Amino acid sequence: MKDDTLEIRPNLPPEWENVELKFRFRGNLVDLKVGKEEVTVSVAEGGKVKVRTPREEAEVKPGETAVLEV
Repeated sequence: MKDDTLEIRPNLPPEWENVELKFRFRGNLVDLKVGKEEVTVSVAEGGKVKVRTPREEAEVKPGETAVLEV
């Protein structure tokens, strides 16, 4: 986390294709799927969430999904 932004810099083990997580970030319920080339972020409830990868940034609102390159 940096400046109220969820910052994602994946470094998955070579044998993993992806990892999926559900967690709360600043009171917002976030679904996250991290792969080797992209990150998928959905906000299930709460407010908007700012997300940053090394290549892209997005603001995801509840009910929306964003796919960002890593």
